Amino acid sequence: MILPIVDGADTAPFWDAAREGQLVVQSCGDCGLLRFPPGPVCSHCRSARHEWTPVSGDAVIWSFVVAHGPTLPEYAEYTPFPLAVVTLAEGPQLRMVGNVLSGQDARLNSFGADDLAIGDPVRVAFRKLADDVSIPVWVPALPAPGD
Repeated sequence: MILPIVDGADTAPFWDAAREGQLVVQSCGDCGLLRFPPGPVCSHCRSARHEWTPVSGDAVIWSFVVAHGPTLPEYAEYTPFPLAVVTLAEGPQLRMVGNVLSGQDARLNSFGADDLAIGDPVRVAFRKLADDVSIPVWVPALPAPGD
């Protein structure tokens, strides 16, 4: 696996939280807008003040694509595999990209195009890639009892 850069000025707190199994987004210190991806200023009020706020990890698939070869050599054995853009439950402005897996430790190709649909509920899980790197992945959300 190719590891993300986890010590960037705007993103280190996100990766620190992911390593601990928690999903966080930035919230503006002035207007309170939740935002992702993180950045140095709020897109709404332009404030540079922000904090990191835990979110539920509940999401729905907004869009997805199935990656076929050619890919980077590190991913060739896993093709085809889906990548999704998910919208977090806390707001339509909160979109994240990630792998959709049948379980936290499942192979990248554990889901195919026929297994996914826009609007499907998913939940974040964290996949440990190295001692200091865990990434968010998306797994099917279990229906509530009685559904």
